[in-house]
Amino acid sequence: EKTIISCTRELDGKIDRLDLIVLPQKVGVCAASTQITFAVPFWILNQTGRCIRYRQHGEQTYEPSGRSHSASQITPELYSIDANSSKRVRFSLETGDGWSDAQQLDTVGHSFSVTIPIDSHRSTDIIVSVSLAQGNLTKIVTLMPRYILHNQSNHEVFCAEATVPLFADNTPKDERVLSIPPNTSVPFWPEMKDARIRILIPNAKQPSNSFSIASSQDVSLLAPIRKDEFRVIRVAVRPRNSTMVTTFSEFDGLADIRIENRFRQDITVEYHQRGSKDPFHSVDVMHERYYIRCSAMGKKELEIRFPDCNIGSFVHTFGKFYVKRIGNYRGKALFALSFPDDAQPVLLFTDNQLLASKVRRLCGLEKDSKKSHEGGIDLAPRIHKMRAYYSVALMGVGISLIDDQPCEVAYLSINDRKTWEFALDRSNQWGEDWERLGVGAAKKLDAAFATGHDTVQINEKITADILNRVLLVQSEQETVPLRTHQHPGVVITCIDCEYITVYRLVFEDIQLDHQSIDAIDSTVLSVAPPTQSAFPQPSAVKVLLVESKQFGGVSHVRMMPRVSVLLQKLQVFVTDTFVFKILDVFKLQSSREIQEQVDVSGDVLWAQEDRVADTLESMTGNARVSIRSLELHPISVILTLRLQLLDDHDSDDANDNNSSASYKKGLIEEILTSFGAAATTLSSISGSELNLNALILKLIAKNVFCAQEELVSDVTSHYTQQGLRQAYKLLFGLDLLGNPGQMLGHLSSGINDLYYEPLLQGVSSIATHALAGATGMLSSFTGAVSDTFAALSFDSNYQQQRRRNVGVQRSAVQHLTHGGERLFRGVFEGTTGLVMQPIKGARDDGVRGFFKGFGKGLIGIVTKPVVGVIDMTTGTMDMVRHAVQGDRSTNRKREPRCFRPDLILRPYSAYEAHGCTILANMKQHMSKGQLDKYVMHFVLNATNTRSSHKRIVIFTNRGVIVAPLRDIKSPIRVAHHLTKSHRIVPKQGVELTYEEKIGDRRKEKRLLLPVKDKDLCEMLEETYVKLMNATLGSLLPDLSLKP
Repeated sequence: EKTIISCTRELDGKIDRLDLIVLPQKVGVCAASTQITFAVPFWILNQTGRCIRYRQHGEQTYEPSGRSHSASQITPELYSIDANSSKRVRFSLETGDGWSDAQQLDTVGHSFSVTIPIDSHRSTDIIVSVSLAQGNLTKIVTLMPRYILHNQSNHEVFCAEATVPLFADNTPKDERVLSIPPNTSVPFWPEMKDARIRILIPNAKQPSNSFSIASSQDVSLLAPIRKDEFRVIRVAVRPRNSTMVTTFSEFDGLADIRIENRFRQDITVEYHQRGSKDPFHSVDVMHERYYIRCSAMGKKELEIRFPDCNIGSFVHTFGKFYVKRIGNYRGKALFALSFPDDAQPVLLFTDNQLLASKVRRLCGLEKDSKKSHEGGIDLAPRIHKMRAYYSVALMGVGISLIDDQPCEVAYLSINDRKTWEFALDRSNQWGEDWERLGVGAAKKLDAAFATGHDTVQINEKITADILNRVLLVQSEQETVPLRTHQHPGVVITCIDCEYITVYRLVFEDIQLDHQSIDAIDSTVLSVAPPTQSAFPQPSAVKVLLVESKQFGGVSHVRMMPRVSVLLQKLQVFVTDTFVFKILDVFKLQSSREIQEQVDVSGDVLWAQEDRVADTLESMTGNARVSIRSLELHPISVILTLRLQLLDDHDSDDANDNNSSASYKKGLIEEILTSFGAAATTLSSISGSELNLNALILKLIAKNVFCAQEELVSDVTSHYTQQGLRQAYKLLFGLDLLGNPGQMLGHLSSGINDLYYEPLLQGVSSIATHALAGATGMLSSFTGAVSDTFAALSFDSNYQQQRRRNVGVQRSAVQHLTHGGERLFRGVFEGTTGLVMQPIKGARDDGVRGFFKGFGKGLIGIVTKPVVGVIDMTTGTMDMVRHAVQGDRSTNRKREPRCFRPDLILRPYSAYEAHGCTILANMKQHMSKGQLDKYVMHFVLNATNTRSSHKRIVIFTNRGVIVAPLRDIKSPIRVAHHLTKSHRIVPKQGVELTYEEKIGDRRKEKRLLLPVKDKDLCEMLEETYVKLMNATLGSLLPDLSLKP
């Protein structure tokens, strides 16, 4: 275990306190050596460009925790916090008088802003980011400026806050004015919260208008040079790792908008920035003008009027693309077309209806009318002049993840689904012509079809004619076509049209399985079924992308009129053991190797890198995207979390496995501690429903026209904020609190059923959900208390056996009998543990182990019977909940892959996988044969075809195992080296003669492998002979025989 030692150092006449972390570890062959690692809790990197002071909350600058970190110090500052006082730190500028609020530095992977007061009226911000160094002992805290100014133009730029006078004659004198040479970057420290700045370029008479660098935007600034002559500077403000980067660049020819007057009649167009004092500018017929907003902080709207005709003015929003009819003049309709020409936004006015129609089709725009957006639901993508149609469908896709043991860790499957569907009058928003029936109606149709009925009553108004495959609706005279359809697991569709290309991607059903035999719950990720029977079971993932074709050469803008992504509600069951197994597959070194080879040289080099330069390099890229309608539908996740390693309190053994588990357990505790001391209680969360709101941007509000990186950043920020807002639900899902969130979810589902379902079904549903919620709440609480008492027993085998029993699927009666079994086992193991634990401890660790075992026995005689009583109560509650709610668990799509003793990766075999699973379950009830590897198995019938008399015979590389097929808890194992002979007994089977060791003596016994069929009997003997002839412990031959 790691310990903390306190040290002091004297530097420049000042005594500083520094705590060191000391971690001893057993290394080498048989853990013969001890490696001692020394580390400091924190490295502080100051890359702000200014001297930063910091101290522990509650102390003064001159006290041991105070530091003054200069900007010229390249190496990290070693720092520690006194654990006996406040664990928070405060920051200050060397030139300032105030200190920031106290901040926690434990949250690894988090970046946050810290406000530092300068005086009573001014303040500034810095960015603090925390990362983890190698060895997971030291946290690296990096201090970055909140704002960075980067000059990519060809000339020098002077910059200052909006409140600072900025003229050509005072730029070299005023210290508050920054001079930024070409291709350089500097930190910027505004003293006002709005962070408004102005810039001045050489030969300019006056500075630009002020603009804010606190939010992401693109601005074109006008710098007056002479009368009616301006110089344009492009400004791009982008967030990067919580730092706002402002880039100045030369004018690239792109104005805020290009206004074109293509009227064929004598109509003048006048415009100006709405709400500004800028006068109206005019555009004559068949002319165009480029326009840049005169006020960067003003409204992003353009007021347009037509003085030559009786047409009212209208307002254009920058970045909004549309086709709009603005009125009539002399019998002709007038149109306003807003679209991008490559990266240049264009506002075109015309009275040519054919031109308006072509622009709309070319750019994938829709008419700007309320009728096309009623209810906020888009119509199907417009397929116009289709040239080609491509579709690829796969019934199923499976991806198996295998580690280097080898062992199958996870299996991701995309599966097909059979549904009942009825025809639609027109295509829906996904371009589909058939709609699925609700799960309740589908169950009725399946039952009627299986029993041979021709018709079935779905509800009071709808009757299904299965024979003619139609739906009869009382309110309609015409019938509705009905069909059954087998939806493929994956469908990829591409429709090539004259002006657009439509892409569709559909995943019907997705499931991720944990393939370890001892997994608590084998299903990690699955699609949740609909809560109401009236709702259909939709596809798991739907993606629709409509992209406009680009004409006229290479374009830097991707025109996508429509992007829609739909993800169904998911059930997620996560355990720390599964996460670590996934990580172990991809990392190059094992946990033990990382502990033994901690090298801080990489962290030192990383600390000396210029974070500001890295930030600027990642901001490059000019690709932009225009999306008229962006629909990212809501995401709902039902989360269950189990941290198994935190429950393992038994660390007596010093083998590699336990060392690796100890390392992983320490990492989990470190991560949870970074979220606060109370986060360690999040070891058991059940059924917390997290709902992330949709992100929908449509033409009726404002379409998307931005850089691709900015779009990704905005989407990530949206879902991050939504996730933080839902974090409180994790507390309501704690089993330790009785899982009140799940109780509220049951009540909510019951109320919804009362609204959607018929009256009797609704009343029955709300009663069922209330009872299931109450019993589930009590079961969660008693289960959490039981786990706590089980952890206090300090018996790892006992805890592991309880965890293994949690994942077993049971019926209502089996829940009750299992509770009784746990009560009996708790009393039995608590009583016998007083004798067996000292014996086990003495065998493992001598006298020291004897007394430790005696202590465990004393604790177990109290805790284990208590756990048994609580488990009995939990089993009773689970029985009631299961009887009321039914079994909603999800099974594996397939059993774990089997590896033979030669460890060669072969194509998946369901026969071998089933045999390996049975062998793994047998090993739980066997004292010997834990190292046996599966080779082949047979299911034999002794006397008749009744399954109760069937026997399963498993051949392994070390022996033969026989057990009743329906009760594998009592297997008989015969090791190869103890077998003396074998023979075929006619009409009975193959008889094995072996020796069984009883004490110091060996007794000869016989085991009959029952089989009457002569051919099967010969095959059984041939398999056994091949195994016996193979060298014990060596690679076995490839047995091609299969029953």
